[in-house]
Amino acid sequence: MEQPKTPYCCEEPELPSPLKLQRFHKEGNVMVSDSIHICEDVDDFLVCKVMPFSRFYLSAKRQQLTFVSPLTWIDPFDYYFYAPEKLSGHQAFYCLCTCATLSESEEAAWKSYGQAGEPQVRVAYNLRNLIDFVSDIASLTPGLRFYVTQVDYSLGKRDILSEHARFNRQATVSEDELVNYMSIKRKAFSYESEIRIFAVVDDGDASQRLYHIRMEGLFDNFLSKVTLPPYPPFTSSSGFSKTDYESIQRAANAGMKSCIEGELRLNCRIEESRLYMTK
Repeated sequence: MEQPKTPYCCEEPELPSPLKLQRFHKEGNVMVSDSIHICEDVDDFLVCKVMPFSRFYLSAKRQQLTFVSPLTWIDPFDYYFYAPEKLSGHQAFYCLCTCATLSESEEAAWKSYGQAGEPQVRVAYNLRNLIDFVSDIASLTPGLRFYVTQVDYSLGKRDILSEHARFNRQATVSEDELVNYMSIKRKAFSYESEIRIFAVVDDGDASQRLYHIRMEGLFDNFLSKVTLPPYPPFTSSSGFSKTDYESIQRAANAGMKSCIEGELRLNCRIEESRLYMTK
């Protein structure tokens, strides 16, 4: 007689991943996410980045584009999926993060990324020219590849933790998959509308923090605009009238403006932030 089966506990079936992997198309020698649409009739498709003026100054002075290792990012969730060891070979990953919007919400990034005692500037790049430039670099540099992705903000913290557990169970991942995982960010940061440009280097040192690309005489080609930082707002009790605010901000930024126009001789628009201006 068949013995009755002993009841036993089993794990709940794993739910399908909520992550939708981006697909890529090739533009020159660069893999660009299908979710990024650059209209051919738009000459100035801009992306921007807030950075310390000192870093911008050195990049412009040395005529170089700098990619950073995800290991340098402060938020642990930003490099949560950084695992180049899951790839075959010895690839190293570097990233240039930009923002795909010039909206007022992005302008507030000065509050998030500002460093005490150091002014920040917002640098606007022409994305089409930037892609064309790195495509030319890739064609001249064996073992170097570039990916351009749109950051995915569809997952909350709990979903990302579950996705990471699933990711850890995979012995290996493809390069496309790792780039996708490295483009996940928590839903709370969706206002950033970030685009990431990854440089993948064969036989690279994964512990190296910076990757510089020389662009002698070409820095102006994709640099469109530099916005100087807002002056901290003040009340009338500080002894200044609110009508003086714009003049005070221009005076505070005069040194940076003079440096960009004079020493650096950059052929781009220079604007003042209007974050706290009421006119």
